Amino acid sequence: MKEVILGFFTAFLVVFSLSQSIPTIAQSENLGCGVDAPREFPYVMHAKRVRYCRSSTFLCNDKHQDDMPEWEQNGVSDQDQKRTIIATYNAPPVSQVDTLVYLSAGTIYDYDDAIKASNIGTCENWSTELFDHSRYTLADRRIPVLPNSIPHKIATEGDFNMSRTFIAIAMNPQYYLSANSSTRTRIIEAHYQWLKKKFYRSNLKFIYLAGHRRGGALVTHLAAKFKLYSPEIPVLVHLYDPHASWGEFGVSSTGPNIDNPLTGNTSRYGRKSYLESLDFGGSQMKNLLFIDNSVSGDSPQPFVELDTNNQAVGTIGNWYRQNWTSRSSLDLVDSNTDLIYSELVEVYNDFYEIAQQSSPPEARCRITPSFVQGSVANVSFQDNGSYSRSGSSLQSYQWNLSNGQSFSGQGPFSTTFYMPYQEYLFTHTARLTVTDGYGNTDYMTCSVTLQDPDNGECLSPPCPILEPAD
Repeated sequence: MKEVILGFFTAFLVVFSLSQSIPTIAQSENLGCGVDAPREFPYVMHAKRVRYCRSSTFLCNDKHQDDMPEWEQNGVSDQDQKRTIIATYNAPPVSQVDTLVYLSAGTIYDYDDAIKASNIGTCENWSTELFDHSRYTLADRRIPVLPNSIPHKIATEGDFNMSRTFIAIAMNPQYYLSANSSTRTRIIEAHYQWLKKKFYRSNLKFIYLAGHRRGGALVTHLAAKFKLYSPEIPVLVHLYDPHASWGEFGVSSTGPNIDNPLTGNTSRYGRKSYLESLDFGGSQMKNLLFIDNSVSGDSPQPFVELDTNNQAVGTIGNWYRQNWTSRSSLDLVDSNTDLIYSELVEVYNDFYEIAQQSSPPEARCRITPSFVQGSVANVSFQDNGSYSRSGSSLQSYQWNLSNGQSFSGQGPFSTTFYMPYQEYLFTHTARLTVTDGYGNTDYMTCSVTLQDPDNGECLSPPCPILEPAD
């Protein structure tokens, strides 16, 4: 009997041990929009209403999300803030981000039937399916990303480093067609400033923007702002029937209109835009930029840059391509996802390498001591971990000192600084300039401060009157 009990106890321990070592498998569930998946990354994202009500009474007691003050700061109305929904899919630490992905859906959120937009990553009728648009007390919620959509592929195909890639989707950017020019400007600036918080400019190597209908207009404006203020950062834009208000991008209510050459139907056309001369005027704006505009001409009519003369595809230089399609506007944003992703990866690899090669190094220097009580300072100075960010090693280390001396190399080196005549307090400098194999440079200035207790009487040898280096 003793052996039976012991055997049973041993078997129990084995089973218990095995149950503890088997990892828990997340259970799939119906997440909405026809998606059955576990409620975890990479299947879900965190959607937030920019401004929400803390009370269900008529008083509302509303406030903006703590991490979304930009809409309030730019004077966007409370009502527009409450109707702006943004979902964050992947958010590494700001200091690590080198790739920014921002996609914007069209303003068709309340259709009854599911409208999948795989090239954006969500259902366009998300208010019906996922996140009640009119329930202002709904501040945030986990919602699904469409399987095999563009953002899902970015997260799972292995071409992008998720520890360095920020991804978000403006489910409703509230960039509506009837908004006046000043309202549109405030909304664009809010989105732009919110995105700028997600990275350090010196680290960013690539920006990917995509949008459908009014979301397409929004990301086109964002692309122009990024190219204006950060021209060294490559930008790829995918547009799907982008729809402009009158006056936006030069689009006029009086035309000209350009018929879709694939349909033979005058009701399928685009409205002429002037991106090349207006929003992206100048060679700097078009450098490291590629806009791929896919247009059906389906209502509402998109903006187009080219009359392609009965051809399906037209280009301007190496910065703009226009693709006509016979698909409907709703089908357009849910088709050719594999092809679009392949283009994204190809452009990303080309642009990323160019951006990396142009990334300046980081110069770091050290000088000891950094403070001297007296009129003479014998110091040592050296490189303190300067590094290249372009993939090429550092080729030169050049030192320029405020006493007129210069040195080459990492060091350590030594020199003597003297207090200028009749100075009580003075700072001398050693400026290090580093250069990588692509010719990119950076500099840092290290300093030592001298304080003369005798109020400026120089010691021997006589001190020259020097000026600190810039």
